[in-house]
Amino acid sequence: MALRSRSSRQPTGLTPERARDVGDHASPGQSAGASSSVGSTSVRRRGPTRGIILPQGEKLHVDWNEHGQPTSDRFTTLLGTTESVDIGEERKKWVLQSMASKYREWKNDLKEKYYKPFDTDAQRLARPPPDISDSDWTWLVQYWSSPETQEIAAKNSQNRNKQVIKHCGGTKSFARYREEEIRSRTDGSVPTRAELFARTHTKKDGSPSDPKSAEIMNRFRELASTQESDMRSEMESLRERERLREHEMQEMKKTMEQMQKYMHQIMPDPHNEDP
Repeated sequence: MALRSRSSRQPTGLTPERARDVGDHASPGQSAGASSSVGSTSVRRRGPTRGIILPQGEKLHVDWNEHGQPTSDRFTTLLGTTESVDIGEERKKWVLQSMASKYREWKNDLKEKYYKPFDTDAQRLARPPPDISDSDWTWLVQYWSSPETQEIAAKNSQNRNKQVIKHCGGTKSFARYREEEIRSRTDGSVPTRAELFARTHTKKDGSPSDPKSAEIMNRFRELASTQESDMRSEMESLRERERLREHEMQEMKKTMEQMQKYMHQIMPDPHNEDP
């Protein structure tokens, strides 16, 4: 199959809103529109991109933290963001950046499930993902198979292999992790950056995600221990200074009482003098 070079044309239907849950309902060997098995009772659902009915003119309420980051669970599509959700102008930059990141993740999922498992473009084109038109899928396959894109992908793969810190937080933002941590605390305290790092770089079995993350978390603990020790020393020093101050005040009080007593002894009482 002749492959065309990277084109400025973008797929007409290839948007994050169309197939957020692509791959959850079909395997790479399943063609578009085909059922997964005969007699299957599974039902395909729209998933997180389904529309939300609202009265005309009303918008969904989204919770935001003090950094302008959303902490609500439902926050998925451009249409829902711009038309159905109440968002201030100052927060749109974060929203658009987040959507761009999710769009890249969605395309990466497509490539992992429907492109990489096969050896030839003919096999890939014969097994397109659901909810993506044939023309869009053909464009994507040709784009990923082009020499220019292959070269970029190889460089990106090398850069990823150089990364020694692995994130375990999934697609959930740090803002949501922070909000969940605050809600789970009875004292209402705010988690530190070190605590958030530990939560997002720890596996389900409780072990660090990688040696470098373990080293960083150990360093955090050492710093916290040192700071705690320094704080205890400082508090003890403050208490000692307070004790000295209290002692000095008591000594001054005794001195004043002695001086007053002495003054009464050497000076006659004017009320007892003879007229």
